[in-house]
Amino acid sequence: MEKALTLGQFEPWLQPQYNHATGAMIGAEVLVRWNQNGTYVSPAEFIPVFEENGFIYRMDYAIWEQACALLRRWMDEGKTPVPLSVNVSGKDILQAGFVSDILTLTEKYAVPADLLRFEITESAFADFPQILIDKLIALSDRGFIIEIDDFGSGYSSLNILKDMPASVLKLDMQFFENTENRRRAGNIIEAVVRMAKWLGMTVIAEGVEDMAQADYLKSVGCYYIQGYYYARPMTVAQFETDCLDGKKETELSRLKTLETFDNSEFWNPRSMDTLIFNSFVGGACVFEYYKGKIEVLRLNDRYIKELAGVVGHERELSAVKISEFMDDADRETLFACIRKAIDSCEETTCEVRLSGNGRTEYLRVTVRIIARTDNRVLCYSVITNITAQRLAQMNERNMARQLDLIMSNLHAAVTATLFRDRADMQVIYINNGFYEIYGYTKEQFEAEVAHINDLILPEDYDRAMTAVEKVMREKRTVTHEFRARRRDGSVIWVRYINSLVSLDGIGDEVLIGIATDITEEKAKKQELEFLNASAHEILAQPNCEKAIIGTLEKIRSYFAGRRAFVMEVQPDRNTVCNTYEVCAAGVSGVKETLQAVPMATLAPCLELLREQNCMVLENVETLQKDNPALWRSLHARGVHTAIMAALRIDGKTVGFVGVDDPTRYVGHLVHLATIGDYIAVLLTRRDLTDAINREKE
Repeated sequence: MEKALTLGQFEPWLQPQYNHATGAMIGAEVLVRWNQNGTYVSPAEFIPVFEENGFIYRMDYAIWEQACALLRRWMDEGKTPVPLSVNVSGKDILQAGFVSDILTLTEKYAVPADLLRFEITESAFADFPQILIDKLIALSDRGFIIEIDDFGSGYSSLNILKDMPASVLKLDMQFFENTENRRRAGNIIEAVVRMAKWLGMTVIAEGVEDMAQADYLKSVGCYYIQGYYYARPMTVAQFETDCLDGKKETELSRLKTLETFDNSEFWNPRSMDTLIFNSFVGGACVFEYYKGKIEVLRLNDRYIKELAGVVGHERELSAVKISEFMDDADRETLFACIRKAIDSCEETTCEVRLSGNGRTEYLRVTVRIIARTDNRVLCYSVITNITAQRLAQMNERNMARQLDLIMSNLHAAVTATLFRDRADMQVIYINNGFYEIYGYTKEQFEAEVAHINDLILPEDYDRAMTAVEKVMREKRTVTHEFRARRRDGSVIWVRYINSLVSLDGIGDEVLIGIATDITEEKAKKQELEFLNASAHEILAQPNCEKAIIGTLEKIRSYFAGRRAFVMEVQPDRNTVCNTYEVCAAGVSGVKETLQAVPMATLAPCLELLREQNCMVLENVETLQKDNPALWRSLHARGVHTAIMAALRIDGKTVGFVGVDDPTRYVGHLVHLATIGDYIAVLLTRRDLTDAINREKE
């Protein structure tokens, strides 16, 4: 043994490992061969002997060092190395200097921890398991990958998985071969692969000898294989010639979880995560989604309770898939929700109908992924039974159909409401006429308006509610009016006729409202009041100039403009003069700057007023090219729009009355023209008064 060690007769041989899905090499296991002058002794003959006599550690150390030297050489030669897995005996780990010796080797050859992996058989843990685990944790904490070798060949496998800091599970395919019940063995292998993946472990199957085995392993999610099907163990030289320059994958596929998801704590039966899952989150389950199929892995008591009505109490709910109780459409809705959650990595929700046990129930299902590996996805789902809510909505739809039959022949805007008080009123029907008055479609109204009363202007809300309360209190019809805002932002006047009716299946006090848009009616009334007030101002005010100023203020207020003014033609000077003006609060007057405006500047406006009596300048900027002088004058005053009406005396245009930047009733120019006639009368009275006073002098 000593001589063989000195002569370097213990050689590392390499058996490559492959991803059967891609054909790429993922690593290689380092196996020892004893070369006695060209004759190789089987490891089965000397390994047990060396473990008994204690020589195993020195031999293994020599192989570890050769593996480190090999990785160093590959890196120095500019090649892409693959991780090498070296075997470790339980006797090796019990050596006092085991961890420090490994660290010394990797530091000596400057080998990254992720390139050197350590395989230990599960049988090594039979004696002194905690000592071995503590030392392997020490290696794992320094970035080395620990592999459990020959998993399935011993009897303590699950106990090892619970405590070992292992990242890789090597599945012994002899487990599959040494049985007559191959189907059952296959199911166990699939379960082991899934269990290992959800524990965050990578699975490598070793001893794979043919394509059938390799394809079966791939079908159950185990892509990494090692065995004669791909390659037998070979010398380093042969490995470098045949394998090293081929396609490689140096990072193993691992479980990917959400940042907030603690994989180990979630599966711990005593953890706070488990307590919350069982007690507080509602009906919840964890399921695996794989190739369009769902398998429930974990569920809580509330989940069982939510499904009991449809499933029945005689079935074992842990084996129940809710998709079994859906028709094709609802099943597709559920699976589309799951796929969306997987694609978006966000929480998604859907509603589905379940039928069974003589009942139909409705569930709201919320899905979020918590982990994924390869093409398997672990999902978390919360279900809520919304049957009562859905039945209530169906009843509402039946009520709406009943109201449609009643209201179908009415062309006015109609609403039906269950009114209890201002804070508690439920709208149960709205017809299309209502949406039209307010400028909405049904879809826009439902999406944009939180409550029907939000349409009422705040300053009119109390008056409107008082009228409704009077209907409810006195049980009689009440007509009232208020202002409301349309979707486009404009304000309208609405007349509501409210009364109580009785509807079968709904109630004896359904508040029916019939609404009419009375905006035009209100506008005409305001116009009449405006004209009457202006006429009264003229007749009642003996001072002509005060009457003109008062009339201008009414004009400015009616059109909500910044400034109202009178411009008079001065033929002898060939100019136009601003003789009167009134301004809104905060707006400065400009009369003094408009005392001698050249006639040419305003000639186009005067000509147009002679033809059509009134005009609108919708956009002052349009004058910049055709009448730059007028544009400069208006632009300097900050005017954007203007309306004007001619002033005529004895059929001759003597000037015009105007409003700068009107914001309402711009279409009511006929009323400005009428007021223009009033002002022309006042100008005539002024001129006659001036003439009489001059004669007296």
